Amino acid sequence: MARFGNTKVWVPSELLETPFLLGMSLFILFDALTPFLGNSSGASGLNPVNCAELVRTPLFLIVSLVAGRARILFRSPSFLASVCIAASAGVALMLLARFVSHPLVASLVIVIGSVGVGAFWCFALLKFSELFTGVSLGCTVATFVFCHFLGSAVASVVVFAQARVLAVVLLAAIPLVLLVWGRRFRGKLCAAADSLPDAESGRLRIPVRPYALILVTLFVAAIVRSHIPVDLEPATYLGAFLCAAALTIVMEAKRRSVHPRMLYYLTLFLLMVGLLLFTENGGVALVAAGGSVNAGYLCFSVLITALLCNVCRRYAINSYWMFGLLGFIERISYDAGSAAGGLLSLQPDAVRYTVAFACAIVVAVAFVTLLTERDYRTSWGTMKDESQANPVAAYYQTLGDCCSAVSEQYGLTRREEEVLLLLAQRKTLPDIERELYVSNSTARTHCKNIYKKLSVHKREELLVMMGHPSVGERAD
Repeated sequence: MARFGNTKVWVPSELLETPFLLGMSLFILFDALTPFLGNSSGASGLNPVNCAELVRTPLFLIVSLVAGRARILFRSPSFLASVCIAASAGVALMLLARFVSHPLVASLVIVIGSVGVGAFWCFALLKFSELFTGVSLGCTVATFVFCHFLGSAVASVVVFAQARVLAVVLLAAIPLVLLVWGRRFRGKLCAAADSLPDAESGRLRIPVRPYALILVTLFVAAIVRSHIPVDLEPATYLGAFLCAAALTIVMEAKRRSVHPRMLYYLTLFLLMVGLLLFTENGGVALVAAGGSVNAGYLCFSVLITALLCNVCRRYAINSYWMFGLLGFIERISYDAGSAAGGLLSLQPDAVRYTVAFACAIVVAVAFVTLLTERDYRTSWGTMKDESQANPVAAYYQTLGDCCSAVSEQYGLTRREEEVLLLLAQRKTLPDIERELYVSNSTARTHCKNIYKKLSVHKREELLVMMGHPSVGERAD
């Protein structure tokens, strides 16, 4: 079984004051409420949610193929405004389609609205992924847990109250609120991400193992969720909310710290429980199975997103390439699982039991072999031909492993290793304070301890020790 040793993830109190909570919580709420648009087909017969998903699936792939250009485009304030306004207009058009009697016109209205909603879906997910590459692994995990708790709490209230009007109002308003939010905090949110250089796309290769794990997990989750009746599906939302609430309580009880391995074991346990309940007959068992799978995928989503963000941060990998491909694979695997679930629903119960047992074995094997303790500290197989890469890019790509080796050799603590990585990335003291959420005195103490243990007296000596190729070109 994969282990994460004694690695802890800290949840600083300053996190509650950061703009990450508001923005990410709103996006999670938007994602949870989109099923309310599914009843707006009108005379067209098209499902607006499915249309929006069809739009964002190829968009993810396109963004991953042109990651360098996408990074520049996605940082444009005018592009941000266009996407957010198009999303709000898209929600309005989807609602308008209900009152259009002509099937062709209604279909056209839904397709146009789906483009706006799908583009916003893609843009928001990739933009938040980039922002989280600028903060530590601990902050990423903690923020995702809190945001899922806040977002799923509001979504659960809206879903169980069947407040369709409120849901639609929120769907139309959230993109505009995020537009104001993005403009207000743009400088602060992008400061850390801007300092990371891009790895050359030609030097990258697809990280097969994490994507294979994502494919297996989502495929199994889709099979289970496809068997849940439409009228009972809202009840499964409770699973994600309860899981997020439990994680939040555990982190608070543990003095705001959480082990990544806890998310790992919890994901595996909840998926197995969901598959076990899947073999039972009755609506209650199916709802429980769906809730368990939703909770398991929430834990998995937090864990895998944090690990991939950490890979992008440590090795200066363009997050749009990494998460664009991730979004594409997620949609393909989920659609394939839904299709398989539809075929399975036509088979006898004995076949369903066999498939559930086979899925349990595949999930267990995948988690044991595809995710290990070392993975959250390596490039996860994304780099190749590093010796032929640009020297500066190669330096940042191998910096994570170099810091780990130096920390082990000189007896640095886990926190000092994080500070060493930031120092080696030419981060200033205010940068270290902001990214690790520590006070000025604490940051200075860590730096002083690192310099003492490494027997260096200034930043230039430290960079020489870490092997920076252009250390003489710019003074700190």
